[in-house]
Amino acid sequence: MPRGPTSTTKFRFKSRKTTITDDSTSRRRSRSPLSSSQFQRHDRDHRRRRPDDSRADSPHRPRPVSPESAFRESLFDALADDEGASYWEGVYGQPIHNYSRFRSSSRQTSSGEPLLDSEGKPVMEYMSDDEYANYVRARMWEKSHGNILEERKQRDTARQRQRDADRAQQATQRSAADRTAWNDMLHDSVGRRHEKVQQEMAMAAWRRYIEGWDCLQAMGKSARAEASQDTFARDVDRVSGAKLIPWPTPSGQSEDVHADVVERFFRQSLAAISKASPTIELQAALKTERVRWHPDKMMQQYGLLGIDASTLQRITAVFQILDSFWTALKNQVQ
Repeated sequence: MPRGPTSTTKFRFKSRKTTITDDSTSRRRSRSPLSSSQFQRHDRDHRRRRPDDSRADSPHRPRPVSPESAFRESLFDALADDEGASYWEGVYGQPIHNYSRFRSSSRQTSSGEPLLDSEGKPVMEYMSDDEYANYVRARMWEKSHGNILEERKQRDTARQRQRDADRAQQATQRSAADRTAWNDMLHDSVGRRHEKVQQEMAMAAWRRYIEGWDCLQAMGKSARAEASQDTFARDVDRVSGAKLIPWPTPSGQSEDVHADVVERFFRQSLAAISKASPTIELQAALKTERVRWHPDKMMQQYGLLGIDASTLQRITAVFQILDSFWTALKNQVQ
């Protein structure tokens, strides 16, 4: 039978070579290293599957105990028998079973005083387990850290002593400042009072001086008018002319005539009554006084009043003092 043309099939099979190549490629890909994201995911999944983590929520795993609970258990274990007491003494380095469970009652009477029993002693109360454990821990800490407490107490005492010293120093300084202020105020008050008294005395002396001159001028005028009458001459003989003259001194006496006394009299008097510049008024007053106290004018105006040689000598001294004072002041102003 003659063969016809070769027919083609619908399916194409892979060659063995292609299959082997694909398998080797697949194996090479499977051996390629993991990328960073793949490695992190792999490591995270691996950690989730750790045996320890799987037992984290296991009810058979012992739960952690707080230090307070552990000490409480050890305390009551030591109280139970001598063996436990000896064991825990070795653990803590000191006995923990020999502390009393009684303490003074915190209750008080209506007046706020501690509650007493029939014998007059403070009423004791039994501490609960938690209170007793806390009490024992506090006493043990004090024993173990006695030096720390002592140093702390010493520091507190030193700080308190320093605070007391600072307060005492501040109080002393305030007291000294108060005394200084008081003394200053008293000194100022006394000074002002003294200045006021001196001013009043200077004003009174000046008024007495001016009034004395008014009286002397009236007497001199009357003496000159009645110079021919014997009656007046006899009266003048009985009164010394030195006592009639108002001398420029605070006392008004001729015995006190000295340069410093006369200058001070005019300075203080004119400063007390001055309303403008004391220097200007002093200069003007000295110019007038020089003319008034000139010996020739004094003899001309008041010679009939009984001015003798000693009185005239003192008048000349006053004139010389005033002239020197006026000249010095004039040169100072210029």
